[in-house]
Amino acid sequence: MLSIDRLPRVLDRLSRIGVEDDCPPEETLERQVLTLVAVAVGFLAFLWSVSYLVIGRPWAALIPGAYAVVTLFTSLRLNRTKSFAGFKAAQITLLLPLPFMLQWVLGGFASSGTVAVWAVVPAALAVAFGFRHRLMFGAFLALLLVSALVDQFLQGAIEPLDPMVSLAFFTANLAGTAASVFAGLAWFTAERRRMQGAVEAARARSDQLLLNILPSSIADRLKDGERTIADRLPAVSVLFADIVGFTTMSRDTDAVEVVEDLDSIFSAMDDIASDLGLEKLKTIGDGYQLVGGAPVATHDHADAAAEAALRFMEQIRGMPFGEFEVDLRIGLDTGPVIAAVVGKTKFAYDVWGEAVNLASRMESHGVPGRVQVTGRFKEAVTGPYRFVPREMIDVKSFGEAETFFLERP
Repeated sequence: MLSIDRLPRVLDRLSRIGVEDDCPPEETLERQVLTLVAVAVGFLAFLWSVSYLVIGRPWAALIPGAYAVVTLFTSLRLNRTKSFAGFKAAQITLLLPLPFMLQWVLGGFASSGTVAVWAVVPAALAVAFGFRHRLMFGAFLALLLVSALVDQFLQGAIEPLDPMVSLAFFTANLAGTAASVFAGLAWFTAERRRMQGAVEAARARSDQLLLNILPSSIADRLKDGERTIADRLPAVSVLFADIVGFTTMSRDTDAVEVVEDLDSIFSAMDDIASDLGLEKLKTIGDGYQLVGGAPVATHDHADAAAEAALRFMEQIRGMPFGEFEVDLRIGLDTGPVIAAVVGKTKFAYDVWGEAVNLASRMESHGVPGRVQVTGRFKEAVTGPYRFVPREMIDVKSFGEAETFFLERP
C-alpha cells in the first residue's frame, strides 16, 4: 500500500520516466509536467470509464477507457525509448477532442456534467509548452462552438442522465479539471523555482571560480561583455619570491608531502597578500608572483609590497618542508607595466614590462633569506623601512644596477 510519505518519491519517479540524462533543464521540466499530467488524467479517465459502465453508458465508458489504455502504453513506450515528441503530440492532441466527444455521447452540456471542461487542460499545456498553441486554442474554440450548435439536437436524441448523476459528474469534472491544472502548475512552479535555485547556485560557483582566477574588477569587466582587457598602468610594484633549494628538497621528499607543504606555504602567502590588498598573479613551480597597484591603482602599493615581502620572510621562512626548513629569496621593483587578460582557455591576468623583469632579476640575483629591491622601489616606499645598500650588481639585460636589502627599521 502506498503511504503518504512515499508519494513524493513515487511522483518524482513517474515524472522522470521520459527524462534523458542530457536533457536541458527547461526540457526536463516540460517532460516532467506533461508526464505527470498525462498519468493523472489517465488514472482519472479510468475511474470515469468505470463510473459510466456502472450507470449503464458503455459508449461513454469507451472514450475515457480508450484514453486510459493509450496513456498506459505510450507511457511504457516513453519509459523505454525516451522519445518524448510523439508522446507529447499524442497526449495533447488526444486530450483536446475526447472530452467533447464524451459530452456528445452523453447528450450535451447539461447531461454530461460539462465534461468538455477537461479540454481546458490540453489547451493550457499547449500554451505552456509552445505546442502549436494557436492551432490548439483555435481547435478548442471550434469544438466548443460545434458543441453549442448541436446541444439542442443531442438533448432530444440521447436519453439524459439522471439529474443527480449529472450534478455529481458536473462537480467531479470541475474539481478534477481544477485539481489537474492546479497540481500541474504547482509542480511546474516548484520545479522551476528549484531549477532557478540550482542555476543561481551554479552561477555563484562559476563567479567564485572566476574570482579565484581573476581580480574581481577584471571579472566584472568580463561579465559585462568586455572582450579585450588591456591596461597601461604607470606605477605598480611587482614581487617575486622563490624557495631556495627547492629542487633538492623536493627530490628528497615524498611527492604527497611536497604538494601538501607547497600548499601550506602558498596559502600562507595568499593570506598575507589578501590582507595587504595585493593581487597574486601566479605560482610557477616554487615561485610566487604578486603585484600591488593593479588592476586598481593605489597610492601605497610599494609600502604594501614591502610589508608583504617582510612578512613572507618572517612567517614563511623556517616553515617545514619535509625534513628541511624553507628559505626564501625575494625581489621587488616598481614601475610602469601593461596588464591584461590573455588566452582563450585557462586564461590569466598578467603584467608585462621592465618592472616585471627587474623584480624577477632582483629575486634571481638576490641572497637567500634577504629581500632585494631596486633603487626606484626604495624611492617609492614612504613607510618606516630600512634599506641597506648593496654593491652594484650586473643585472642581465640591464647592466650595472644599484640595489638594496629591505629590512625592518
